[in-house]
Amino acid sequence: MKILFFGTSSFAVASLERLISKRHEVLCVVTQPDRCAGRHMVLTPPPVKIAAQNFGLSLFQPETLNGAGVYSKLKRFNADLFVVVSYGKIIPKKIIQIPGVFSINVHASLLPKYRGASPINYAILNGEKKTGISIIKMNEFMDKGDILLQSDIPIKKSDDAESLSLSLVGLGADSLIRAIALIKSDKYVLTKQNDAKASYAPKLTKKDGLINWSENRRVVVDKVRGLVPWPGSYTFFNSNILKVYVVEEINYKIDRFQKCGEIIDITRDAIIIRTKDAALALKEVQLASAKRMQAAEFIIGHNLKRGDFLG
Repeated sequence: MKILFFGTSSFAVASLERLISKRHEVLCVVTQPDRCAGRHMVLTPPPVKIAAQNFGLSLFQPETLNGAGVYSKLKRFNADLFVVVSYGKIIPKKIIQIPGVFSINVHASLLPKYRGASPINYAILNGEKKTGISIIKMNEFMDKGDILLQSDIPIKKSDDAESLSLSLVGLGADSLIRAIALIKSDKYVLTKQNDAKASYAPKLTKKDGLINWSENRRVVVDKVRGLVPWPGSYTFFNSNILKVYVVEEINYKIDRFQKCGEIIDITRDAIIIRTKDAALALKEVQLASAKRMQAAEFIIGHNLKRGDFLG
């Protein structure tokens, strides 16, 4: 099938690579423009652009899909299928309707759960036991199209958003190839989503990373896991931002006199913090303008004591 591929982030790269390895005809790759990134704001190409260039594919990087001439340019490819994987922008209805067959989207959740920009993060934040990939026939509404195919995987307690994303990258690429085979053989079945069961995963901001030590221990752990690497979780130490990278659930006796956010113990390799229902061990942290370090190293370099508070 003749395909136009829409993608931007690293999540989309494996799907593009799999299309090429399976000898699908990718006519063009549509990706977002290069952006300034990093501390020195260096103009940086999106990961999908780099992958497309490695394969010698034609590239198109419009600032907006509503721009003059975009519709006519995309239509001239006479594609059978538009494949959208982590493109990062809403695609207008008139663009979705261009291909001869239809447009499909690879979404990293079991729709109708977690429609939106951050489905992997919210699956962990909400304590889900499993997640997966949905391939949908696109319509003009965000992530509301009919489901063509779904595949699921368990979410392990050891998973964070980064490791879970890596698992879903491969599952997404595999699911995409299966979906295209069903479309090509005309053996696919479309299932409407149940909007009554829908939930949403909006774009995350830095403010989402603030830890509330008055929450239950499991909520705090899931926040730290769910916000790796972006936007990251943080608290405050002596009025300075303290990023929290690793926390562990521990068996530790607490009492009613201790307050949420209080440092109730300091061990050789952990800072023990009181939450609403239990204690947590902070194992890896980073103070603003300092390097990321193990808690043991942080303890040595700072005047921590029992009864101090974080947050």
